[in-house]
Amino acid sequence: MHNMQKSMPKRISKSKIFYLFIIIFLIIMFHYIGILKPLENLVIKGLSYPLNWVSTATKDISNPLQNEELKNKIIGLENRIMELEEILSQNEILSNQLDFLKQKNIQSVPAKVVSRGINQNSNLLVINRGSKDNLKKGLIVTIKEGLVIGKLVNVFDTISHVLLLTDSYSEISATILNENDQGSIIGIVKGKLNISLELSMIPKDEQIQIGNIIFTSGIEEEIPAGLLLGEISEISRDERDLFKTAKIWQPADTKNITIVNVILP
Repeated sequence: MHNMQKSMPKRISKSKIFYLFIIIFLIIMFHYIGILKPLENLVIKGLSYPLNWVSTATKDISNPLQNEELKNKIIGLENRIMELEEILSQNEILSNQLDFLKQKNIQSVPAKVVSRGINQNSNLLVINRGSKDNLKKGLIVTIKEGLVIGKLVNVFDTISHVLLLTDSYSEISATILNENDQGSIIGIVKGKLNISLELSMIPKDEQIQIGNIIFTSGIEEEIPAGLLLGEISEISRDERDLFKTAKIWQPADTKNITIVNVILP
């Protein structure tokens, strides 16, 4: 019984209730009289700052124009990140190409492909190097691991046109190198139907087989010997012809070239 009395809440005395009513009555009376007005103004002013901040923040969130501006900034940053990633990728490609050419003691001028397709010819590339960079007509163009993809056909001050080997008007003499990096001229690599490569004019008695690696012969002016052209993927034989032909496979997609090297003589 004693413990239950301790746990019961204490009742508020009548005197305390009376004083509370007196305080409330005085506050109401002072409000109407105006005595509390300075204090009320101070409290209202103090609360106005956080209320205004909340109101402004709410307007900013609900304002469609500002939302659109923020969205555009985000898109701009995303595009910039993509540009930087592309630059890093191109630098890596260029570095790998230059390392290979340096190992072979081959001098070159790096260039960027700025456009593709001239006069509706998809086999023509435009690069951002020209005669000011010591380039001239007839020089060959390579990509990774020294793979030859074309020749310069037009050279201007600051740009040049590259005709890909797959073009029907393109051709270059080819050879198969032996273990001593020596070989005989076995034919001409040229474009077929503007989409593939063919090795033609192969002497009938020349021993070739699928999988043979084809290189530049070096007999043409301005073109070094021993640069990769491709690999024999198919051989056509006809006993009535004096020459054989073969299809050449290149280990690269020339449709997505961005960085090239122009080989100097």
